[in-house]
Amino acid sequence: MARVSGYGPAALEIFVLPSNIALHGGTAFSHAWSLAVEDQFYLALPFILLVVFWRPRAAIILSCAILLGGVLLRAVLASQNATDTGVSFRGFQAWIYYPTWTRLDPLVFGVMIAAIEKFRPRLW
Repeated sequence: MARVSGYGPAALEIFVLPSNIALHGGTAFSHAWSLAVEDQFYLALPFILLVVFWRPRAAIILSCAILLGGVLLRAVLASQNATDTGVSFRGFQAWIYYPTWTRLDPLVFGVMIAAIEKFRPRLW
């Protein structure tokens, strides 16, 4: 099977774009990490919305949990990659800056704002 970056079969890599996982800046496609994050998020979003569509409270709870979880996750990862002068640059890049799981909260926040505008216009 053909491979693009060594993460898996080429078709799977193109569909899921895992290029942002454990990425170090300055590599060949490091500039495309944000596209990978967005693609992964919008690939999963319809399935999540199908689950929470009939349960508005679950959508609110899940959104708030992702927002708080993202902040807490970055804090934990920063403490695990701490050095005498702060967070190690390599650890910051690989585990805090580039991965999807540390970038979900801003994307979910945008979806929350759009949902408020669409479904609760009085709050907007």
